[in-house]
Amino acid sequence: MPESHEVLSMQPAGQSNPFPARSVMPAWYNSVTQRDLNMLDRRLPPEARELDTLKKLIKQCEEMHGPELAAQFDKLRRQIYKAEFLHMTKAIIKKTRILTEPGLPRIFRECSKFPWDRKSDSWHLYERWMNEFFDNNILRGIVTKKGVNRNGDSLDGTYRISHPRNAKQYGDNGATLGQWWPTQLCAVRDGIHGAPQGGIHGDKEQGAFSIVLSSGGYREDEDLGDIIRYSGTAGSGTDSTRVTEAMKKSFIIKNPVRVLRSSQLPKSNKYRPICGLRYDGLYRVTSCVKTNEETQMYLFQLERIAGQQPIRFEGESKRPTVHEKRAYDDCKGKGKFD
Repeated sequence: MPESHEVLSMQPAGQSNPFPARSVMPAWYNSVTQRDLNMLDRRLPPEARELDTLKKLIKQCEEMHGPELAAQFDKLRRQIYKAEFLHMTKAIIKKTRILTEPGLPRIFRECSKFPWDRKSDSWHLYERWMNEFFDNNILRGIVTKKGVNRNGDSLDGTYRISHPRNAKQYGDNGATLGQWWPTQLCAVRDGIHGAPQGGIHGDKEQGAFSIVLSSGGYREDEDLGDIIRYSGTAGSGTDSTRVTEAMKKSFIIKNPVRVLRSSQLPKSNKYRPICGLRYDGLYRVTSCVKTNEETQMYLFQLERIAGQQPIRFEGESKRPTVHEKRAYDDCKGKGKFD
């Protein structure tokens, strides 16, 4: 079990750059043959042309200065967002060299001048493709069922075997700030939350690993962005619920807790994503107060850990992106969301 003060992330120990490029290419990349690449020369797919456009924008941003640079950075952001939804293959990725020095690593390398959100988003895309995640379906790995709510959905067993994830980890567990999911079960699929419906994931021995801010809050709950007041769940008699005990443990050991915000929050909450769920960073439980003796209810205060980039709820860098919202609406139109 990790130490209570340890923040786990995708960043290797001893590296100051939060977005490191890998020194060794994955096995799938090396398995692409010259014959596979030659096949693309006959007719270059539109996805390859989009990646070439992305590389050109990277180069133009590196060479440009002055007031025109901001507009070019915006073009780059939009192209990165677009790339998330391209129908990608191993051969296209290797052919375009998007994962090597001419491509995405130029954005997130430590000495680059690119804005932090473009570094973060390009690194997330880089890691996704390096890990052979090419499926751009936002509901990948989910078996959907129609009904009055999403309770009938489930994780696909085959997908879980091929893409194992363990949500019982402290820290970001591979999530990048602003990362978005269409449903809570999708966040479970990726190991960022561990409860398909519950707001707290954890246990009384290790504390809480993650919480979701959603519609089921209590009167005392309050969301101020960097400070959150969050109620546990109602117990009985002298016993707190398991998830309340997890939060109490986190107050003691001060481990980092992942916080996700849901679109089910009240519309008056300015941090609420327009749809789905968004990862907003790491917090610590700094206060624990019993509010009801009969139900063993507790109110917890969480404070966002210093040194993180801002919550991505406004401006051009807000999440979900226009492409994510469009994919969400498309699934909703096909009856995959109610």
